[in-house]
Amino acid sequence: MFWYGDGIATDPAAAKIWLAKAAAQGYPKAQEFTKMFAEREKRQHELNFYTTQFDGGSLKWEKQTCEAAIKIDSILECYNNYVATITHGLASGNYIPTDLNQIMRAEEIEKSKHLARTVLFQQGLLAKSEVENRLKSLKRQLHDMNDFKLESIRREYDALRNMSKHTDWTMVDGTPVAKINNLPRNW
Repeated sequence: MFWYGDGIATDPAAAKIWLAKAAAQGYPKAQEFTKMFAEREKRQHELNFYTTQFDGGSLKWEKQTCEAAIKIDSILECYNNYVATITHGLASGNYIPTDLNQIMRAEEIEKSKHLARTVLFQQGLLAKSEVENRLKSLKRQLHDMNDFKLESIRREYDALRNMSKHTDWTMVDGTPVAKINNLPRNW
């Protein structure tokens, strides 16, 4: 009753006392609870982590997550895979180790789920923001590259046009030869 809060508020300390007395009298279920209490004490730091300090764990977005992707399609695919992983992780609860989940009380599991949803929502927003910035940067680079290429092509065209204005072609022994006449000084 005290452990689960059946009809009363949960009281883990009282539950430990009463279950220890029952375990001492040989009740198997009480003995199982006594072992679980010992396991919980050993793993208290993990219980605290998942209920109060969870940072995303293996589902945490890292800036490098999609860094290897260089094409827009592969960046979007990487981001979509990350979102699917978060969604699956939240739905399955696999961000908490199974053996730890088995020794958690219902309110601890709910508290950890709420914290995980909050943290992973923030991680998702961070991922979205970073991917959007990366796509904007790629778009700017592509635009700049196109501007650079256009400018380069324009310069090349102007140079060839200037050159053709100052070039006379003649044939020498059947081979075309260009004679350049007075190129402008900026050449």
